[in-house]
Amino acid sequence: MKPRINSIGVPMSIIFILLSIISWLEVLICFIIFIPIQAILFLLTSPFDKHKKILHYNSSLLCIIILTICPLIQIQYEGRKNVNRKKPSVIVMNHQSVLDILLIFALFFPAKMIAK
Repeated sequence: MKPRINSIGVPMSIIFILLSIISWLEVLICFIIFIPIQAILFLLTSPFDKHKKILHYNSSLLCIIILTICPLIQIQYEGRKNVNRKKPSVIVMNHQSVLDILLIFALFFPAKMIAK
């Protein structure tokens, strides 16, 4: 079986490997920048933000940035309007990929994680 070749003559598997490396480097850079900001926010907001909502929204912003700049990820949300933000909700993740947590935070709903 011949490997698939794109229009410039490079095998598609090499292109996907390069895009994957670029994506993970972008995530790493975001975390290097994000962790000090998150630590400063924690110190500044912990006296008055008991539920850590400011930290959550900052984390949600990071997740949106990561999901937006990664070239291998295309996301389409369905049913987002059906969730009532004023009531508690249970969102179940099946952990089929690393993206589950990023996707939950990208919804901008205050979330708490429970592990089994």
